[in-house]
Amino acid sequence: MTDTATRRIRCRIPYAVHLYPDGMPAALIEDLARKSFARSGVALPEHPDLEVHTADEDELAIMFLGCTHEGLGAHVVEYATDTADRP
Repeated sequence: MTDTATRRIRCRIPYAVHLYPDGMPAALIEDLARKSFARSGVALPEHPDLEVHTADEDELAIMFLGCTHEGLGAHVVEYATDTADRP
């Protein structure tokens, strides 16, 4: 019998606010997330169901180690993947 568990993975994609004042285009976010997840050994399907939100002040402070981050923003991308636990 195979049990299926869900694993949530996430990445942060920083960007310059002056280049993307309304946030990055969805296609670019997906492309960069795909590359980031691939470096972690996770291959996304052709049309992944990604959850994307703009990083808040606390997330930005963590990303930039508390240094000033004026003019920088980030998108946080989450993806849920099923993992099969085999007996």
